[in-house]
Amino acid sequence: MKKSDYPKALDYDRKALKIQTEIGDKVGEGQSYNTMGVIYSKTGNMPEALKNLLIGLKISEELKDDFAIGCNYNNIGIVYKIQNNNEDARKSYFNALKVFERINEEFGKASTKCNIGGEPI
Repeated sequence: MKKSDYPKALDYDRKALKIQTEIGDKVGEGQSYNTMGVIYSKTGNMPEALKNLLIGLKISEELKDDFAIGCNYNNIGIVYKIQNNNEDARKSYFNALKVFERINEEFGKASTKCNIGGEPI
């Protein structure tokens, strides 16, 4: 059985983010923001989810980390979809798909295509 302790997960991510910031680990910072965005989306806090995912996207773009960029766009699309903002969800999904196709990331392509089809995985 799967147990999700979102408050504890957020606490750990915040602690990790603090350390990553202190040591200058930009990759880790981007990952933490992405993870916190996903956690916030799972708890229904869409404004915080979007805020964190957009920060993660910005960091990933600065680092030119294509895989992380694709993941962020895909997760941003999920948040928009939950908010019934289908136009922005579609744009985000297609941005993710373009990145995943460019780097030939099979799981990313499959996940994004499922999201485009209407069922996040």
